[in-house]
Amino acid sequence: MGGVEKVESALAAAVLVVWALSLAGTRWAAPRALTGRPAWVGFGLALHLASLGAACWSAGHLPLDSMRFGLSALALWVALGWGWLRAQPRMESLGVLLIGLVVLLFGAAQLAPNAGGGTAREGLWFPAHVTLILVGLGGLAVSASLSTVFLFVQRQLKAKRFQGLARLPSLDVLDRRNYQAMSFGFVCLTAGMAIGGVWAATHPEASMGPTFTVWGTVLLWLWYAAALHARLVSGWQGRLAAVFGVGGFVGMGAMVAIAAVVLRGWH
Repeated sequence: MGGVEKVESALAAAVLVVWALSLAGTRWAAPRALTGRPAWVGFGLALHLASLGAACWSAGHLPLDSMRFGLSALALWVALGWGWLRAQPRMESLGVLLIGLVVLLFGAAQLAPNAGGGTAREGLWFPAHVTLILVGLGGLAVSASLSTVFLFVQRQLKAKRFQGLARLPSLDVLDRRNYQAMSFGFVCLTAGMAIGGVWAATHPEASMGPTFTVWGTVLLWLWYAAALHARLVSGWQGRLAAVFGVGGFVGMGAMVAIAAVVLRGWH
């Protein structure tokens, strides 16, 4: 292992440790004296970004085809989503879900294939395509976390189990933030797909035609398009919107898992 690879591995290990400690800080009261502070989250984000930079340095280019790099980048966007939510009242409880997802994604990235990213991917179109897709998936992951908490709070209220609900956001706040996160993720996903189409049209020699991830992304887009359309036109809010959020995330997770195992990359 060369010097660059050692730096990359050391940074990856440090990122896992920081996010794991941050997860512990959202779960138990004792470590939160340190890990509950905004500076700690900022440190985790900076370290995570440095880890991605080291991966680019090691590869000699921006390895957006790499499943390892893509999952690491997706984990970063989810962490940024947590940074957005945690600044709002009574959102600390979502840290267990979101930071837990960051740890899961970044840990999975270290086990994922690291191939991909050839000269056919050079230029601005392909990086913009993959980046927007990953940002969109990050927004939808945040939406799924909000949806999960919404369903939990609603169930507790129906069962008249009120213990602990005072520290959780209200159903109205959760629904509103879910709509914002889902809309943001959908817009980014749409833009990424559109740019991907332009890239494929201008690089026919590099395009491999419809693949599993292409069709999977289209189905995911249709799912969320139906959810947002139903909300805007038919007024579907609350529980139905949350079910769409959780269901879409399950489908997204299955698509990423199959792509990692079968395709060993995003394309």
